[in-house]
Amino acid sequence: PRDWSSDVCSSDLSVGNAGVTIANQTNNANINFNVNIGGTPTSVMTINGTTGTISGNQINANYADVAERYHADYAYPVGTLVQIGGPYEITQENDDLSEHVLGVISSNPAYLMNSEAGEHQTHPPVAMVGRTPVRVIGRCIKGDRLVSAGRGCARRAKPGEATHFNVVGRALADKYDDDENLVEAVILLTL
Repeated sequence: PRDWSSDVCSSDLSVGNAGVTIANQTNNANINFNVNIGGTPTSVMTINGTTGTISGNQINANYADVAERYHADYAYPVGTLVQIGGPYEITQENDDLSEHVLGVISSNPAYLMNSEAGEHQTHPPVAMVGRTPVRVIGRCIKGDRLVSAGRGCARRAKPGEATHFNVVGRALADKYDDDENLVEAVILLTL
């Protein structure tokens, strides 16, 4: 990687009346992204190379869950419910109505913490909040609360089963068969 700490760079990109400036103005590895619309400069984002801090007003992502890498005892497929345990850090959740679900193996996390811990096979991203596919057994309808069903899968909670501690999330799509399939769900776990 290039050491930007001694560089002073400036680059302008213009599209109509909008301009973007990337400049290292302080010569201490700070990079400021500024937008100039109609002659009014606005600071959009700053990257501080000394502290590793990125600051700005908003971050947009193409994907929709917050995940963290954990050392898994097996290469689990996307949508698998996991818990803390096994010979490493996480293992598949195998109990029905478990209160121990840590999260769901994510397909494409929007925000990935502990990103350098390893690769997907050994350190998969585990979604703990947000939208991600979940392995679901049985039928469910949009809005149903999902609970663990065993074998790393979820199922629709029956009346009276859902508690604050065993709900994995809520289905965002209907599923009309009894087989195991991925269902888009919003995940919100109580740890």
